[in-house]
Amino acid sequence: MRRFLLFSSMLILSTSVYAQKMEVEISYGAPSIYGVSEEIMGSIVSALSSSDYSNSSNGILNVAVARFNDVMKWRYGVEFGSEFFSTSGKLTSLNYYSISPKIDYFWSPPENKLRFYSGISTGVVLRASKYYDQNTSSEESETDTVLGLNFTPLGIRYGEDFAVFLDGNAGNKAIVQLGINYAF
Repeated sequence: MRRFLLFSSMLILSTSVYAQKMEVEISYGAPSIYGVSEEIMGSIVSALSSSDYSNSSNGILNVAVARFNDVMKWRYGVEFGSEFFSTSGKLTSLNYYSISPKIDYFWSPPENKLRFYSGISTGVVLRASKYYDQNTSSEESETDTVLGLNFTPLGIRYGEDFAVFLDGNAGNKAIVQLGINYAF
């Protein structure tokens, strides 16, 4: 507990000494490229093996914590994501969980309410699935770990400390996501 309090105190102190803003955000969006490829591969496997297997992505929920540099051009932090799937047949459950360090570059000045940015993140994606095995009449779990990559070619943020944003992505984040963030 002492270590946690010491770490928290040092983090707060370093933020106030360097006058850097922190930001928290939450967003939801369309399926990721990973989710779309999961659906396509599931359809192909189901058709070729004549098995009862299907899934459909319901979208991704992302939560992130980031820090701006002193001139508000760079934002760096960590994001957590969860992609939800609807499943049927032998596949009883499927979820993707990700954790990724990220960095964004803002193309427009910090005094503008409307800001444009690009970014990149790389981390880990955990694929957790459960299957029903008819031979043993039991449910089997499987967890796979893959490299999570994401590129944000263009994002739009509107607001000052409290803002809304919309960005497009290629990778393990939603292809298009909408969210809110708060900088303090």
